[in-house]
Amino acid sequence: MRAFNRVLSLLLGLALLVGGLLVAAEVAAALLDRGELVIPTRRWAEELRATTFADARVVFGVVAAVGLVLFVAEARRWPKQRVPLADDDQQRSWWLLRRSLEQHLGRAVTTGTGATGARARVRPQRRRLRVRLDADVAPTAKPAVEQRAAQVLDQLIGPDRSQIRVRIRRRERVA
Repeated sequence: MRAFNRVLSLLLGLALLVGGLLVAAEVAAALLDRGELVIPTRRWAEELRATTFADARVVFGVVAAVGLVLFVAEARRWPKQRVPLADDDQQRSWWLLRRSLEQHLGRAVTTGTGATGARARVRPQRRRLRVRLDADVAPTAKPAVEQRAAQVLDQLIGPDRSQIRVRIRRRERVA
């Protein structure tokens, strides 16, 4: 989402800069009695006087809908990008990227247990991590998956700092 924000901000800033420079040039041309440069202001003024609110209702609705969608997308709380690692002196000087931790947990569960596939989702909170593991494994192996995930998190993040929830993706076949 950061890349989207940066591109959107860049485009909006450039549009405002170009529009502002164009308006300033039009005002300067009007003050010097040079006429219209680019913007047909007289024609636009006549059209705006003739346009009623009922005619512009659709445009206002579309602009409001786009603004609402952008507001909701920006107001949504996105998960943190970094997770603090375990340290001895309680200073948060080392961090791990959340996506890397999710991939590492998935690989560790897959290689250390009978799971054929696993996907982890890590959500950092104030003092703990919420981890949801979706594993392709038999329901009887669920404790082994939880134990392997807890072991990996204890090594990386520190003891007693995570809450792990395992969800079984594959259902047992009925013969």
